[in-house]
Amino acid sequence: MNKFAKVSSAIAAAVLISSASFAGSNSGSTTLYTGTYDSASAAYEAGFDVIDDLAQASQGELKSTLKTYNEGVVRNLSIDDTKVKVEEVAVARNVYQYRAMIDVDFEFDGGSDD
Repeated sequence: MNKFAKVSSAIAAAVLISSASFAGSNSGSTTLYTGTYDSASAAYEAGFDVIDDLAQASQGELKSTLKTYNEGVVRNLSIDDTKVKVEEVAVARNVYQYRAMIDVDFEFDGGSDD
């Protein structure tokens, strides 16, 4: 599997751990996960690849990936800040791998579609 396919599948399989976008609020945050890797450095690289993909994503792709659950219309969605952390996960007894967690803070213009 090439690097682009791995990153694309990581975004497609990204897990939403929290979404803090509330009605009337113009900001939100979410955490995305990559797949697992044999080394921490490979997980960090995958995490930064996800950030690169987010930076190049269209508004529609961002809305889908960031899961902007807002009562009104979401416009002008933009990424404010991103952080990559890597955690060790046990995939079996005494077998460990690493995955990146990408914390994403974002802003948007919201409102009703009336």
